[in-house]
Amino acid sequence: MSDHFDGEKFFNPVDQKSKTFSDLLKWQWNRNAVKWDEQTNEKIPEPVTELKIGEFALTFINHSTFLIQIQTSKKLVNIITDPMFSMRTSPLSFIGPKRVRPPGMEIDKLPTIDIALVSHNHYDHMDYKSLETINEKFSPLFVLPLKNSQYLNFSKKPRIQEKDWNESVDIPELGIKIHVLRAHHWSRRSFNDTNEALWCAFMIETDHATIYFAGDTGYKDHFKQTKKMFPNISLALLPIGAYEPRWFMEDAHMNPEDAVKAHQDLAPKRSIGIHFGTFPLTDEGIGQPVLDLEKAKKAANVNNFEVLKEGETKIFTD
Repeated sequence: MSDHFDGEKFFNPVDQKSKTFSDLLKWQWNRNAVKWDEQTNEKIPEPVTELKIGEFALTFINHSTFLIQIQTSKKLVNIITDPMFSMRTSPLSFIGPKRVRPPGMEIDKLPTIDIALVSHNHYDHMDYKSLETINEKFSPLFVLPLKNSQYLNFSKKPRIQEKDWNESVDIPELGIKIHVLRAHHWSRRSFNDTNEALWCAFMIETDHATIYFAGDTGYKDHFKQTKKMFPNISLALLPIGAYEPRWFMEDAHMNPEDAVKAHQDLAPKRSIGIHFGTFPLTDEGIGQPVLDLEKAKKAANVNNFEVLKEGETKIFTD
């Protein structure tokens, strides 16, 4: 028997705590959410077209969506994480959390996408319209955790690799290996499919770089486990937003203090914050995650954890 599947539903192998509908009502009834104002982006990037072997470029598009460009020994590989370009995180176009900031790069400006990583099926991470457009334009390889391919019923059949935690996808023609790893979260796409699909983190591995994408997660021991498996992490992308109120969000979303602890557990060369500043999903203000991250970094004496502006591109040499 799997340590995270009971034959019908997936679950977290440690500290499994499921919020009830009454918990949701309690939160909604007592919400003290800070209003988010409309934002503009300072930077409008152009995708990188050339890198040296061993270099990789990171462009922050929004929320958990990054364009990762890696020059392997084979080619310049373009990877997108949890692509979300729609106006709302909802199955409906007229209701649900609405973006207050445009994407840092429009979907029609993307370079040819080789790989799309989708960490789980929540609407702010698995956006059907964005994924369908990317599939239609680029026919990338979609890598997803178990039982998520059922949601990608596009008219043009997608290329999919669906994996369990601690399984991997080797793509030798690109010089890339994608590892599907444990995260501490949950899943739901409709009213009656709670935890019927798995959630995950990803590790992107090349001969020259190892890049960790945490997806959505609470802070648990899986970061220390990941460090044992991958002792030399070049870059970690760690969520820092959607964390208030803590009594409701703690099990599913890290706050900046948790993210700094995860950073210390993973011990990467550098970390970058994700999952903030685009959709008002929870009660903290739009700028609070960045302020709280600075406080947590100072308290922990951490100086290699930063955030990027939407549209900002940074080039790294491992």
